[in-house]
Amino acid sequence: MRDDVCIVLNEHEPQKTEMAEALTEELNDRGLSCARLKPSADLVSIIRERSPRILVLDYLIGDVATALDILPELRDPDKHSETSIILWTDEPSTAVAVSAMKLGAADYIPFGLIDDLPKVIGAIERELSANPSKIKKRKSSRSAQLFQEPIAQSDSFIESLRQAESAAARGAHAIVIDGPIGSGRSTLARYIHAKRKRGGQLIEIDSDVWLGDASDICGSRLQSVKVPMLSYSTTLVIDHVEFDPGELLDSIHEMKDSIWCSDQDDEPMLVGATTCSDTARAWSRLLDAVTIKIDKLNDRSADFWPLVQQFHKDASSLVSSTACNLSAPLVQAMSELDWPGNVKQLRAVMFEVVTSPLDLESFGDALESEELSKNEAAVFAAIKQAKDRWERYRMLTPFVPEAFVARNALRASAGNFRIAAARLGTGVAQLRKALQAEVSSDNGNGATCRQ
Repeated sequence: MRDDVCIVLNEHEPQKTEMAEALTEELNDRGLSCARLKPSADLVSIIRERSPRILVLDYLIGDVATALDILPELRDPDKHSETSIILWTDEPSTAVAVSAMKLGAADYIPFGLIDDLPKVIGAIERELSANPSKIKKRKSSRSAQLFQEPIAQSDSFIESLRQAESAAARGAHAIVIDGPIGSGRSTLARYIHAKRKRGGQLIEIDSDVWLGDASDICGSRLQSVKVPMLSYSTTLVIDHVEFDPGELLDSIHEMKDSIWCSDQDDEPMLVGATTCSDTARAWSRLLDAVTIKIDKLNDRSADFWPLVQQFHKDASSLVSSTACNLSAPLVQAMSELDWPGNVKQLRAVMFEVVTSPLDLESFGDALESEELSKNEAAVFAAIKQAKDRWERYRMLTPFVPEAFVARNALRASAGNFRIAAARLGTGVAQLRKALQAEVSSDNGNGATCRQ
């Protein structure tokens, strides 16, 4: 049986034996088959015979060779290998990382303490998710839905797709997607990645909850070991860039000449997504980025019917039967409602109504009309109820904390606005608002005292 993962670490070192055991146990708990191979003179032949989906490889292969010696053999085009190789080593070197990537390694992770284990597991899962052929048929694959063609049909969204495909085809290094919450920004970002000529790994992060450093994304002139996310042919999607207090944009702008070198043919691509047009303009101006606009769902009436049909079909496949049956009058009535959560809200509402038991008698007060029958009116009432519930719990306005609370949280977070906002369960904008209110209040009090 083909292994999901093979691990080759220099286990003469006790720490590496411990890490290999911990990684094997964690992968087995996740339902992945895992084998540990000992470094030997015929290691390449053994790896080819086992043909694992993922190979976790140390830099030093015992006293036999280094990873750079065997990578060309494992990547021999005549052998048609489908194994993804992740280098995990305590020999951190930019030169080794660059050479390994050029020889076909999918990722390079410096070896450290037990805290590095999630990074390796994350890299393995990303590789499995990004390559359906590497996943066993018995396993469900998120990537099966990751790159499916968008189903929206409005002139507005088709124009957004045309711009996205054009930007991907000509190798634009940075793209900003400007659109309201739930309008399809993530779908468009994945579509861009799928249309790249040299698309490599896809990484998606949300700026609102991401707590890493800017150097993790774009590197640093002071740090020469860490391989940043924006490297090689990676597509990095950063959602909600409006929550970046400016640190990330400034860092990428400072490093852009290093990130996007004119002599590279496998440059990374940055896709930023935002709900704020001012933020989109700032990112576009500083990074020379292409801007693609997505309209809200209520302005794309031609998209409503195909979206509802698709969501109804997907939800119906999860249950044996449903009382929610579609009709033209029902969908027309739905399209006339206001959908502030856009496509995301529509999908959630359809899944809830289609998959939940629906007692039509409980909606007996739903009024019949010339447009809707009694059954359609009851289903429509259930949809409105689910829609209102989604808005009530998913679109809450983040609270503005007291100024002294905001100040203390910021101090405890070493000045990092995102971490401070996360501590308080609010947004960066609300945190800044609290601090600005305090400054305005102090200025007002000062003016009063001087009078």
